[in-house]
Amino acid sequence: MPQTKSFNVDAFVAGVDTNKDGFMTKEEFKAAGLTDRMFLTPPFCDPDHDEKISKKEMGECKLPEAVDMDKDGKLTKEEMVAFEGTSLGKERGPGEAKPE
Repeated sequence: MPQTKSFNVDAFVAGVDTNKDGFMTKEEFKAAGLTDRMFLTPPFCDPDHDEKISKKEMGECKLPEAVDMDKDGKLTKEEMVAFEGTSLGKERGPGEAKPE
């Protein structure tokens, strides 16, 4: 099972939250070139299921270490888009743990 961790998500939120209301919606994820898997699959980055992910929720979401492509501890929109394009990202998505 891949290692998971929380990341500094400031740059990610700034890149995805296009209307700057403090929340990221499925529509904003899709407009950023991302899937909406983090709303739908464990560990659910939207734990209250309100169809939007806050900066706090995103920061608390445990993601595979592999999503941090440059290993700086900070998550960017570009890293998430690139991760979703990898075989690991396509297989499980950033919010999904590997099935045992």
